[in-house]
Amino acid sequence: MKVILNILVFTLVLSGCSEGVPVSMSEDYKDYISVWQFRFEKLDVNTTHIGSILLAINSNGAAVYRRCEIDKEESNGYRKSSRYSTSFSDAAITQITESTITLV
Repeated sequence: MKVILNILVFTLVLSGCSEGVPVSMSEDYKDYISVWQFRFEKLDVNTTHIGSILLAINSNGAAVYRRCEIDKEESNGYRKSSRYSTSFSDAAITQITESTITLV
């Protein structure tokens, strides 16, 4: 199950420009119907990068995707931080394979 989560997180493809028809979740992909969350952080000497990804997949092919990342940097006594986020609250899965999920 952990391998499936890693595949989902690292190969997720987002296509926000076109309308899509949700795919039917075949029996082969029923294990993907769930809420998946992945948190990560990378710590360097002066930089911290923290992120979180949430993907919820419904049985009808609808999905919710949220990603948030925070960068913190300190050099010469100054601190700088940046926040990035992406959210698709009513996405549809238009293609699903063992290694890729395409959302629109």
